[in-house]
Amino acid sequence: MNKYFKLLLPFFAIVLILSSCKSRPDGGTTRVRGLNKAKVVAKHNENRPDFKTLSLKGKADYNNLTKKEKIGFSYRIDIAKDSLILASVTKFGIPAMNVMMNTDSVFVRNMLDRSAIICDFTLVSKMLGFNVNFEMLQNFLVGDANFIEPMVLTSGKNEPIELRGKLDKYTVYWNLNDANFRLEKMRLKDLILGQESEISYSEFKKVDGHPFAQIMQLKVTSPEDVRIQLHHTSIDFDKESVSFKFRIPKSYKIKPCGIPQK
Repeated sequence: MNKYFKLLLPFFAIVLILSSCKSRPDGGTTRVRGLNKAKVVAKHNENRPDFKTLSLKGKADYNNLTKKEKIGFSYRIDIAKDSLILASVTKFGIPAMNVMMNTDSVFVRNMLDRSAIICDFTLVSKMLGFNVNFEMLQNFLVGDANFIEPMVLTSGKNEPIELRGKLDKYTVYWNLNDANFRLEKMRLKDLILGQESEISYSEFKKVDGHPFAQIMQLKVTSPEDVRIQLHHTSIDFDKESVSFKFRIPKSYKIKPCGIPQK
């Protein structure tokens, strides 16, 4: 599998599981600083950024502790809300891969071997064994939580804000920032195997009035022990110059709709 495409997989898995059910914030009587569950969820939703386009640029580090493999690269991710995501990966300033996603299709352009893949979201779903869609990926990149019901507010009066839900074999924990109610951490615990995965958001800064995390970090332990960190050095909402141009040259070999191989 192409190494730059491969490092997307753990992210897809986390966001997929956590986005499979949307919240219905009714009930919940435990109080955190005078807030019940419904009010905590409402506060989170109030601080979700509203935008037409979002552009993220930065540097990423991929560390596979199981295989002792490290990869560093630069990225740019442009999002047209609810319609398009364009991700570009470069290594030492050399373009390596572009991935364009709309609401029903995935296009992969691999500049390293001059090949391309045109597929629907089954490309990602087959790699994971779950169904994934555009909305889930967008929420992950923005740092929005789709809470799972039934869910309870588990933190006490003087503790960090934490909610807990359950989905299939997983217990899911959400920790929210107590100042802006943005998502700081999501943790998945496998009830059968005891394995845990965690995605965290840190170093929040205000961008056009929106609190937004500059660092996203993922830790997974299965099937491999992997650490991935994205550090956004540039965050822009509704930038006029953003472009979603994407083209597959006629000279590129179109590969079957499946997982890219080495």
